[in-house]
Amino acid sequence: MKIRFKILAIAYVLLLLFGVTVGVSVVLQEKVKDELGTQVDYNAPITQAIAEFDVGTYEFEVELRRLADLRRPTPDEMKLYAGHVNEVGDKILVDLAAAQKLLEEASADKRNNVDDRLLLARIVGATQNLRRHVGPFVALGRQVLAEYQAGRWDEGVAMLEKLKPYEDVFGPELAAVRQELVSFSQRSMDEALDHQWLNLRVAIGLFAAAAAVGLVFSIIITRHIIAALRRLIQGTQAIERGDLAADLPVEVDDEIGQLTRAFNRMIEELRAKEKIKDTFGRFVDPRVVAQLVEQAGDNPNAAERRSATVFFSDIRGFSGIGEQLTPAAMVNLLNRYFTLCSTAVRENHGIVDK
Repeated sequence: MKIRFKILAIAYVLLLLFGVTVGVSVVLQEKVKDELGTQVDYNAPITQAIAEFDVGTYEFEVELRRLADLRRPTPDEMKLYAGHVNEVGDKILVDLAAAQKLLEEASADKRNNVDDRLLLARIVGATQNLRRHVGPFVALGRQVLAEYQAGRWDEGVAMLEKLKPYEDVFGPELAAVRQELVSFSQRSMDEALDHQWLNLRVAIGLFAAAAAVGLVFSIIITRHIIAALRRLIQGTQAIERGDLAADLPVEVDDEIGQLTRAFNRMIEELRAKEKIKDTFGRFVDPRVVAQLVEQAGDNPNAAERRSATVFFSDIRGFSGIGEQLTPAAMVNLLNRYFTLCSTAVRENHGIVDK
């Protein structure tokens, strides 16, 4: 793997981890959005509808009692009060129906979890109980209004007292509904806050993991690169000292690995040249061998004109001496003779040719 691919691999791993971080954050943020969305879509409208229903039932009864206190209202006053009472009565029914519809939608909404749906189902049951009472309550109030309009004030006032039991029904029921709505809101806000904190912790954890993975990968890769470079430096220093003994190990297949293989080939070539020098140096002057090796790539037929002194030497009576000596003695004699002659020649920068 090339070095740039290793570096890109680290970048890709980090990008992948950051992508996972973003993905998890988006999922958790969607949960927070769902919790807040249910509050906006259901809790606030339901609370408003219940509050208007509560005010409407109170206003409905208060208007009937005010009309009873007038006793002799003018036709315009009667018309005004009657229209207001009927309007409030209709609105009571509409508000409760709207609240119940929203509760049923909320209890079926998948954004709410099982506990929230159970809580909303209890609130639906409470509103159904209110709905069983609110119809007779409005009908009774309109009967009272009809008695007033017929001029039967005493009958209307007597019938008005029948509205009081409904106050004992509406009060506790509405209080229970409000308490359940507060619990639903509080639970949703707590869940949203929990998801937000979880989002923050996950983001921090994944960021720390990404940083750790990136750091570990960076340390591993840089350690391999630095170790390979140090081996190359040590090998170069060994060549400077004339040590051509060891090849460098190729552990990776990247640019540094290619450089190491080229370095090993260079060492092999240097060894080959040294071997040539050692082999020919036994028969030819080392300076001539070195020059031949260094000029191996040049024109081998090139000639050079120089002034030179040539010395020929022979041993007088060599044949007779050789007949008198044993082979071992002859070798010792020749070695001694060659040593003395070649030493004198080399001390004067000469070259022994044969």
